[in-house]
Amino acid sequence: MKVAFSTWCTDDYFEKAGLNKLLSSTTHFHPDVDHYVYDDEGTENVKEKWPWMWGRWMMASTCLDLSKTYDVVLHLDGDCIITAPLDEIIEGDYDVAGTRNNNDYGKAGMHPGITFGNIPMFGFLNAGLVASTKTEFWEDWNNINHEWDKAKSYGPTGGGENDSLNIIFHSGKYKSKILDPIGSDISYGINNAWGEDTNWDSWSEMYVNNDRIYLDSPKGYPIMIKVLHVAGGTGIAPTMKQNHRENYKMKPEVLDYIDHITSHSPDHKSNKRPSKGYGL
Repeated sequence: MKVAFSTWCTDDYFEKAGLNKLLSSTTHFHPDVDHYVYDDEGTENVKEKWPWMWGRWMMASTCLDLSKTYDVVLHLDGDCIITAPLDEIIEGDYDVAGTRNNNDYGKAGMHPGITFGNIPMFGFLNAGLVASTKTEFWEDWNNINHEWDKAKSYGPTGGGENDSLNIIFHSGKYKSKILDPIGSDISYGINNAWGEDTNWDSWSEMYVNNDRIYLDSPKGYPIMIKVLHVAGGTGIAPTMKQNHRENYKMKPEVLDYIDHITSHSPDHKSNKRPSKGYGL
């Protein structure tokens, strides 16, 4: 399978989001996978085709043309770190794959869980990690986002493209796969975050075993952490985004592991960047 990672992160947010750690971690585990960064220049190139594209509506727009060249396109938010191989995603045995938003307590971090309509609490996805093998999916998602933007609608929960993703994912049109369903022993995103004082109290309980990060579920079984996603929206102070050592009270062994997999510190300019007219 020919695979591409895609991340939208404008120049002013590069350090705030900690994008360097994401790029280093994808390079560590998947050095042969092309990782496209939509920085200021990349964003302007996309906006030549879709001028309405902005922060609430950028995931489908930035992935659509890549899907015409690659078998699997994986969007990753800039404030993620990959902490284990993403082999299940790269295999591509799905049309659309994503990660559960709400944790095992049915909450979004320390806040009430998010869902709408008939989508079950443990079926609502977070758009920080979305993969697809179908160009049509990215087209459908992009079209809904455009229509909602014209209508000045941000969806049932106000989540913008997070809401539109869930509508398409649960529509029955595509072979959809939740990578970490409730009861899974793997976590790909923010469902590994919970607490009473902060969204990330649980991160202080993570530990390293067999060269991987784990967190025990509320039921006591170990969950392998494949992605750390800070999330939290614009309300999270920029210095908190990826400053794990100071902000999340992680154990030294976990911090050492993160340091190891993000030690490359690649310049994002050296990663693939979409040239003008890419994929058109």
